[in-house]
Amino acid sequence: MNSLIPIHKHLGELILLLPLVVIAVALFKGKSVLPRITAVLIDIQFVLGLATLILVSKTVSILHVVCMFLAMGLAHAVAKKDNQKAVAAGFAGVLALIVVGYLFQKGVLLNGGPRITLG
Repeated sequence: MNSLIPIHKHLGELILLLPLVVIAVALFKGKSVLPRITAVLIDIQFVLGLATLILVSKTVSILHVVCMFLAMGLAHAVAKKDNQKAVAAGFAGVLALIVVGYLFQKGVLLNGGPRITLG
């Protein structure tokens, strides 16, 4: 089960880049399927993170989990919008939540906040 950690890490690196691509495509190209694909990849990343938490007994910041959950919800809320400026603004928010969640996990913000260990 320790193989979940590098999978979660590498998919997370991809998910840090995808909102930037979604924003660029929304602003310069127009409507595409990329926001929906990105929202689903964020779902997969969230499930991998929960599986890692439960199966590997890893300690994580609760605020990391909350930020990622909010990013997932926001990604789905704006992915289907016809207004591409709204998609770009929404995915800017998604990116901000992902970065803040990452910084909580690394202990940079609020020293990571409250932490939890399961498994």
